[in-house]
Amino acid sequence: MLTAARFLDRETMDIYNLTAKAVDIGGKFCAMDVRLEITDVNDNSPVFKPIEGPISISEGAPINTLVYRVSATDADLGWLIN
Repeated sequence: MLTAARFLDRETMDIYNLTAKAVDIGGKFCAMDVRLEITDVNDNSPVFKPIEGPISISEGAPINTLVYRVSATDADLGWLIN
């Protein structure tokens, strides 16, 4: 069993390369390389990109007219919100 002695944050470091080693009472051992990939949790709030200037639309604009497209990102893996 492999346990972490501290909190692992994917945004800081997402891959750890370690060597696991087992030693018996006679001093004989074996070792194995371990690649630990940290998965992401949704621990960051989205941040909207600022709106550039005022937004206006004609009162006669048809229904479903695109008024403005907003965009947000967050530091979690794979998140881009449009």
